[in-house]
Amino acid sequence: MPQENQHDYYLRREQECRDAAERTSDPAIRQTHLNFAQLYADRIVTQPIPPHEGPI
Repeated sequence: MPQENQHDYYLRREQECRDAAERTSDPAIRQTHLNFAQLYADRIVTQPIPPHEGPI
């Protein structure tokens, strides 16, 4: 099983947080999930993909 790189980890976690936000009915929990999703999205933008891991 290949090891997940940091960029893919942030992409996966962002989506998981957004999915969790959609599943909950509690507005405070929804906002917490969305806050975490935004943190992961910010990291995706600020940390470039290593050259060997980018699109071909």
